[in-house]
Amino acid sequence: MWAMRISMSHMRAKLVVFGGLGFLLSVALTGGSNGAAAVAAKNVGEVVLAVAVPLLIVAVVSGLYLLPAIVAWRRGVPNLGSIAVINVLLGWTLIGWTVALAMAARTTVVLPVALPARRNDDEPVF
Repeated sequence: MWAMRISMSHMRAKLVVFGGLGFLLSVALTGGSNGAAAVAAKNVGEVVLAVAVPLLIVAVVSGLYLLPAIVAWRRGVPNLGSIAVINVLLGWTLIGWTVALAMAARTTVVLPVALPARRNDDEPVF
């Protein structure tokens, strides 16, 4: 049983190694305090919610913000770069986001390439 007990500072040191998520998880586990009572009071479900819900919100908001660029990429629009630049730089305005979405959703007409007329073998080549 004594092997399962880990000091709070040792657990924080391990979590910080894993980067920003480790820091967020450490803060969520301790509730911002230094005592082991805060860890005992926290439920694992609360910790998962404290980390997963903000990450899910960031993912959904980022997906909605970049929706015009994603639509253009999936549709294979030829001016994907222009749409992505407008979306990233002007997407924070509703007008820029709408313009980028309209550019991504517009119909692209593929014009056939005109082939040269087939010449007759009897005609001389000049």
